Amino acid sequence: MNLPRIIRVTHVNYYSGVGGAYKAMHRVHTFLKSKTTVESTVVTNENAEFGTNSVKWKLIKKFERVILRLNGFNRLRPFSYYYFHDRRALQCIDVTKIDVLHLHWVGNGMVPFEKLTFIDKPLFISLHDFFPITGGCHVLGDCDGYKGGCKSCPLLFKNSSLANRALAKKIACLENLNVTFICPSKWVSEVLRESYLYKVLTPKLVVIPNVLNDDYNKDRNILKSKSEKLKPVVCYGAVGASTDINKGFFRILPILEKLSEEFDFELIVFGDIGLSTLLNKTSIDFVNHGHVSEQELKKIYVNSNLTIVPSYQETFGQVALESIAMGTPVVCFKGTGLDDIVLDGVNGFICTDDEPDKTLTRIKYCLENEFSYESLSQSIEKFTSKNVGKNILKAYFD
Repeated sequence: MNLPRIIRVTHVNYYSGVGGAYKAMHRVHTFLKSKTTVESTVVTNENAEFGTNSVKWKLIKKFERVILRLNGFNRLRPFSYYYFHDRRALQCIDVTKIDVLHLHWVGNGMVPFEKLTFIDKPLFISLHDFFPITGGCHVLGDCDGYKGGCKSCPLLFKNSSLANRALAKKIACLENLNVTFICPSKWVSEVLRESYLYKVLTPKLVVIPNVLNDDYNKDRNILKSKSEKLKPVVCYGAVGASTDINKGFFRILPILEKLSEEFDFELIVFGDIGLSTLLNKTSIDFVNHGHVSEQELKKIYVNSNLTIVPSYQETFGQVALESIAMGTPVVCFKGTGLDDIVLDGVNGFICTDDEPDKTLTRIKYCLENEFSYESLSQSIEKFTSKNVGKNILKAYFD
């Protein structure tokens, strides 16, 4: 790739200020801005004036939901079908003044794939979820239809070919572009290699994890000195956890209920105020902080003995990384992006569904024992901006 001495990068992400994809994008952007060889800019729904509250947009979303219902859509997993797209995000970008276009999470019809065919610059797509390589699913669940072109979508009972057509359209739009997929974990790269899109296009692929903010270590030391724990604390947090099965709350709840019968602890939850309704039906002592700022989240981590991340599928595992950075070990389940972050017995434990008693024992261990902060810190050194950043730059310049 022949790039100038100073590379001009534009990042595009739908959400501004919230969500794991925004965090990942903003941390890369912040790192790049510190480099004299890079000019980094960001386009989100805010500066693109992406009118999601307008009457027109609400009518479009309603129409698209009708289309899905007519095709027999069920709500087993997050699924998106965009009949209309908003072009304002790409209209914000002067392609003649950039060298690289980096797409992060661009759902809600923010970036129409067909408009990408006019981009004559290197295109990078970060796989924060699997929408770019499926016919509409953001999470794979137990479906492997993405390997064969999403031909018989189990989410669309009446017209399963709708997903196949949507995926075929994406492939057609990307086939003549200089596209590189950035996979935040080894597991995501394996999924991509197995996908129908990859078999057809064989695009470039690099495994680059998300970045950890450099201020975590400093903030941890400050907050630790102010810790006011009265009894052992278990931390759990995820946006939409009360309704999104993939977040794993219902997977871990029976274990936490059993723990509450044997152990005096407090459960701290964040990200979903709706969890209170579910937890009020149990004997678990809990506090729900709802949506929190990053600084508030750091305080929660520091005041916890353990963070539980029971998701079925995580492309990366931002919560796990942040928790470990603040000196709090993590208990998760085996098989997805979390395997790159959690080292069994070093900075937490990796569990399996077929051994719930063992999971309970490991949670108890974390509540009763201290993990070495030095070991925790060393275990995530590869996620610092220095180490991740150089790989991002290498990908751009290669």
